[in-house]
Amino acid sequence: DAQSRQIPFENLDVVRGQLISMGKDDVFQKLVVDQRGGYCFEQNTLLQHALTEIGYDVSPLLCRVRWGKREDELTAFTHIALRVRIDGNFYLADVGFAGTNSL
Repeated sequence: DAQSRQIPFENLDVVRGQLISMGKDDVFQKLVVDQRGGYCFEQNTLLQHALTEIGYDVSPLLCRVRWGKREDELTAFTHIALRVRIDGNFYLADVGFAGTNSL
């Protein structure tokens, strides 16, 4: 909750066709230091590094957005979420989904 309230979803660089670095330092600089928002890849990359730093086993997952789509409609892998392993159990973490929680 804290990350989604402090770092808004923002995809201006994507819309403008600018290259976006997913490097740990670059993502931290943009989202934390420069206080800009980011899209799902940036948001979840930041969370992945934070969780890994404090000892969690985290794997990124490429995802298809199905929200608002017909059941038979094929969609591309355009989203990323995280699989977090805690005590042998897997959990889905996603702080980068722009939808009803968009600012």
